[in-house]
Amino acid sequence: MDGKPVIRLFSTTWCPHCVWIKPTFDRVAKEYVDAGKIVAYHWELDSNDDTLTQGVEGSVPASEQAVFKKFNPNQSIPTFVFGGKYWRIGNGYEREQSLEKEEAEFRAVIEQLIKEAQAQSA
Repeated sequence: MDGKPVIRLFSTTWCPHCVWIKPTFDRVAKEYVDAGKIVAYHWELDSNDDTLTQGVEGSVPASEQAVFKKFNPNQSIPTFVFGGKYWRIGNGYEREQSLEKEEAEFRAVIEQLIKEAQAQSA
């Protein structure tokens, strides 16, 4: 991973909360991945697919399943794990219907992780 922060979303295709956040998470994650700043995964657990890749993986690697279980033993969805340091179960701003606040929070955490990674490699 070359010292880059790794962010993850664990979701399903049938969960309305997951469907609500998917486009925003995927767009923000792809932006940072394309800029070479992070590594990101969005595992849809029922379809065994990382939605951030072109193909369908067909299975979620055991190492990724272990991350999901470590940060969320009850395996609720959606589950966000950012850098193995910050995690959240559920959407923070869905009640307000504010994808803007969700995006702002994602960006703030990602920027903090990038800053920490750069400080460690300096």
